[in-house]
Amino acid sequence: MTAVAILSILVLLVAPTAQPDAQVKLLAASTRLAADIEYAQSMSLSAPADPTIVRVADNTSGYWLALKSTPDTPVAQPDGSGQYSVIFGQGDAKGLESVHVAIMSKAPMTTIEFDAFGRLPGGQNIVLNISNDAGSMYVRVAANTGSVSILGNLPSE
Repeated sequence: MTAVAILSILVLLVAPTAQPDAQVKLLAASTRLAADIEYAQSMSLSAPADPTIVRVADNTSGYWLALKSTPDTPVAQPDGSGQYSVIFGQGDAKGLESVHVAIMSKAPMTTIEFDAFGRLPGGQNIVLNISNDAGSMYVRVAANTGSVSILGNLPSE
């Protein structure tokens, strides 16, 4: 009986740490988004006539990759397992609930698009805010190179 009590106490102490905390979720979501932006860029380089865009959901709950010609329809996953859509808290992003993503810009903007050279066509860097209860992280896409960076602080531009 004593052993069961000790094990129960240990489980109670360890169980909360088994769940990723808010800061880890923030980093995981930022890393995944950065990788998906780079994937969209590579897809755009391979098919510049109809580039792959990253479209952020209006409610900031996630994003999807789509062709510019059909921005509301996610493209297929490379492995054929379904559509390329990431909704935080669902599917393979289930552990990332309460994370939100938004493109930071003066004018409302929900898509990221690359030109035939992998650059941003507008000539302006794009910064995305990934946030949850722990705070915010930022993913920056450089206009001239298309390079993607994960930042802990809001970049001064």
